[in-house]
Amino acid sequence: MDNVAVRHVKDLDPAARAWVSSLFGRSVEENEQVTVVLIRPHPAPPEKDRNAGIAKMDQALARMDERTKDVPAAELEDAIDEAMRHVRRWKD
Repeated sequence: MDNVAVRHVKDLDPAARAWVSSLFGRSVEENEQVTVVLIRPHPAPPEKDRNAGIAKMDQALARMDERTKDVPAAELEDAIDEAMRHVRRWKD
């Protein structure tokens, strides 16, 4: 794949290591890897397609709102927090 580059931090020169650290706002460790993916931009979908997507999302959110209308706000917050911890485990 010509559009993907994976490098070990230990192999980066000091300038590249400094750039990666500034990008993530933290020091990088020797045992970490950096992956860079080049993606070509694509034109935005036509307005009617964007509007259809917005309408579909609004309908899905309205269904979720209806299904959870009797659930206490604190319980919803706890469920969202749990889901976020699950999908972002690697950040803990």
